[in-house]
Amino acid sequence: MNKEKFKVIYCITICVCIYGAFFVSGGSKVGVVDGMLICFSFCWFNIAIMLLMILNTLNVLSIFNNEFDFFIIRLKNKKNVLKQTIKYTFLINVILFVMILLIFLSMLLIAKFGNLYIRNGKYNILNVLYLVFYLIRFFFILISITIINALLYYKIKSKIIIFDIIKALL
Repeated sequence: MNKEKFKVIYCITICVCIYGAFFVSGGSKVGVVDGMLICFSFCWFNIAIMLLMILNTLNVLSIFNNEFDFFIIRLKNKKNVLKQTIKYTFLINVILFVMILLIFLSMLLIAKFGNLYIRNGKYNILNVLYLVFYLIRFFFILISITIINALLYYKIKSKIIIFDIIKALL
């Protein structure tokens, strides 16, 4: 059943990337780099990606807590369990973020017909450098939010209503 949840999350990820590449990225006259900046600056696109990463984290944590009891027992104490929780949360969200970037970039190349025009943005900084900075910052913010979410989930379990609502949506 959890494999189906992962499939749903990844299908929604593909739909969000297609939506961002074809509808949010600023028309056909904008290049690929500018289209990525426009998309990743759009608040609803960022919220959708953040929601996908939180859902992915909750799915991994529910699998870890429900189906790997023998592994949790083998870890012996809460400190080791928290380390493994942070490690798995980080790894699964890195995989999801790289997948989002690859799918989004491929869809954006299709949408922009290969328009790779790179221009100087504000303050004579290349938009590619600003995009790299923006994506790294966005990645670290998302990862920190998902790790905090994972630690809260482990500490409080189902006492937070938001987690229950997100679980019900899955």
